[in-house]
Amino acid sequence: MNRMALSEPGGGGISHGEYFEAVSRFLTENDCKDLMAALGREKAGVTEAADLSMIHIHMEKHGQFYHPARIAVEARGKVQFFVVNVAVSRIGRQMLAGEFQCLKHLWETFPAGYVPRVYATGQVEMPASGTISMFLGEWFDGFHEFHITAGPPGKQAMAVWDPAGPYHLTAQQITSLYQQAAFILTYYYNPATGEQIYPWHHAAGDFVLKNVGGKPVLRLITVRQYAAMLELEPDDSAGLWNGLLIFFLNLSLRMRLDRLDGVGDLVWAADSALTGTVRGFLEGLAAKPLPAAENASESLVTNWRAYFSAYSGEELFAVCDAIIASWSAGALETPLVRRNLAAHITVLIKAMNETRLFY
Repeated sequence: MNRMALSEPGGGGISHGEYFEAVSRFLTENDCKDLMAALGREKAGVTEAADLSMIHIHMEKHGQFYHPARIAVEARGKVQFFVVNVAVSRIGRQMLAGEFQCLKHLWETFPAGYVPRVYATGQVEMPASGTISMFLGEWFDGFHEFHITAGPPGKQAMAVWDPAGPYHLTAQQITSLYQQAAFILTYYYNPATGEQIYPWHHAAGDFVLKNVGGKPVLRLITVRQYAAMLELEPDDSAGLWNGLLIFFLNLSLRMRLDRLDGVGDLVWAADSALTGTVRGFLEGLAAKPLPAAENASESLVTNWRAYFSAYSGEELFAVCDAIIASWSAGALETPLVRRNLAAHITVLIKAMNETRLFY
């Protein structure tokens, strides 16, 4: 059920038969009430369960906490896609309940939909597996996982897991990928409170990609938590900038972590990843209003550049060192990040100095 081969007292497993039975019961409960509501919001023109001709349930993958199913609903000659996230283990059920509330909050608070809309949540009791928790949400059709893979000798490549045939991205597309991922996470960051989406992991396939006319488009498919990492007081200018610095440095480090081909050893992305990361971060800041307590004659980006430039490389190294120390005890990525930290800071400062936004 997970990479570490851990098990829980009392099980935590489920048979394929009970998996499909549980998802089927969840979707068809109360004459497909929740599914009908979701179809209505998607403006499918479906008004009653009799309009549904078929519901296909596809088991997509097994994650550490969830076992998502892709749902294809045929109605009035059209097919609509949804996801049912399934949690079997105790910790998985706890996380699923929290994630449903996080996604609901982000959709109610932020106008842009870079995360999936959620429609309903519930539980199904199964004879052998016990309580199965689920939620029904939006499926980003045509979007696929991507991961660092081996390229030419001594080089990295980025592979997109398209079922029609995996393919590699160009260098420009890879830069755009990191740019969009950094933008999305910065877009949802609240400078005044420090609230942010965290944790997130490239290795877990949290971001997915769709190739639209040769240009990658990204979405974030999971939000495990939306909370502040630091306690900020209202109108606390120093806390605001300190919180933003920690967010940015943590973002820059985590953005470079992946697993080779999604399932192999941990891997550190090439320096070029920071070009897109810095640009996406700055574009995310540019989309935000300046907090009321700050200098209204300047933009958030201008104020940020002044704040960041006041830090020396040694000081940034010390802040990053403290961030890494705050990660989970025994985190597998810690040794890899520490080995690359000094070079990372040098490249990061250069990327920040050279990146300019033009509108």
